[in-house]
Amino acid sequence: MSAGVEVSIYPDGPGQPSHGVDDVDFRSGDVVLYVNFFGLNTKKPGLKLSCDDVEIIEDHTHDPWSAWAWSSEADWCVVSLRKTLPVPGGGFLWSPTGHRLPSANGVTGERRTALSDKLASMLLKKLYLEGAPVSKDTFRCPALSGERRIASGNVSGMPDWNAALLSTFPISAWREQRRENHQILTRILAHSEKVNVLQGKFGSEACPFSGFLVFQDEETRNRVRHELIASRIYPAILWPLDEPVLEGVLTEHKELSRLMLSVHCDMRYGKEDMLRVASSIKRALRET
Repeated sequence: MSAGVEVSIYPDGPGQPSHGVDDVDFRSGDVVLYVNFFGLNTKKPGLKLSCDDVEIIEDHTHDPWSAWAWSSEADWCVVSLRKTLPVPGGGFLWSPTGHRLPSANGVTGERRTALSDKLASMLLKKLYLEGAPVSKDTFRCPALSGERRIASGNVSGMPDWNAALLSTFPISAWREQRRENHQILTRILAHSEKVNVLQGKFGSEACPFSGFLVFQDEETRNRVRHELIASRIYPAILWPLDEPVLEGVLTEHKELSRLMLSVHCDMRYGKEDMLRVASSIKRALRET
């Protein structure tokens, strides 16, 4: 919006059976941003736009390795790497339809400092979790500093060391671990009447970003969140819509955002971790 681009919204969200793009009255030159919310989708959406001269950008950040991402027919696809991988920053842009990509930018001083702060924070937090004499403030300060810097300044490239890390990761194994962890959480909470774990739209092919819990009411959500934090389990609220940037957000989406919690299930965790998390959620639900 700060670049002078007119932005409008269309109805779509996590767990929604269908999107509302086909009902939008597009004009020539418009661009659609379509998001694979929380990695819940694995197949191309099959958009039927009202105008041919419209470009499509897909955001595959929450599952860059889905079948949809690999077989996309969008004009452009984007991914933020730090959401699913242990790197402090960086991203990818590609064009499935063969558009010419812009030249790569150099690394700005501001971005280099931001990523260095984030990396220092990641290493210090690892030491903290291993029991080293590191305080929370020691790793939180560079994390917050890096977060402020990473969202400011000019467009920047990725440092070589950040890119080099990518080739060392067992991505397929990590993704499969995330899928298995999500399935454990789903299986244990499947019969609860007070919470629902959002599932991929196409069954076992999906690899959700995390365990997205939808509670029957906001009070239950808040109580479970409090109980989990007391047990040193730290869920996140990733879809806050109480103060949306744009007008027109559906009431049901605002309501859904008040009922949701995100529980990590990535490669850092194994079966025993997920059993503990699921048991803590069930215990908290019994107390509501």
